Amino acid sequence: MQSSLKISPVEQVELLKNLYRNNFNFTPANIHAVKNSIHLTASENGEFMEKPEPDE
Repeated sequence: MQSSLKISPVEQVELLKNLYRNNFNFTPANIHAVKNSIHLTASENGEFMEKPEPDE
């Protein structure tokens, strides 16, 4: 899949922060599904998440 849409790393972080805090007012079930899809691991110090690479 090719796309001309480009966002900067800073814009990606802002988007993920807003998504994580549900500043978009999505349903809790949808937010939970997205968080589960990018979640790698958690510890007492925080969580690690990744953005999956798009299928080529």
